[in-house]
Amino acid sequence: MKARFAVDFDGTLIEDDKYPKMGEWIPGAAKAVRALERLGQVVIFSCRAVPAERYTERPRSQEDVDRDVNMIRDKLSEEGLGHLEIWQKP
Repeated sequence: MKARFAVDFDGTLIEDDKYPKMGEWIPGAAKAVRALERLGQVVIFSCRAVPAERYTERPRSQEDVDRDVNMIRDKLSEEGLGHLEIWQKP
């Protein structure tokens, strides 16, 4: 059975101090994700991609969620990681 790794996005792969905008890649983060991919499946987790507000738990529109998922996908694509699954379940 292949391993499955959940990797947090903000503060782990990219700088978290720019939220809600995208921060820059943390040095070595993309390289670490590629190393994990050699061992198994990598799934990206981010509060940006879930259907409730980060701190209040208020519902978010699907349009807002889709926009944020696309921003994550674009950032991952910068490092050739756009194919990774992004966790979107509540």
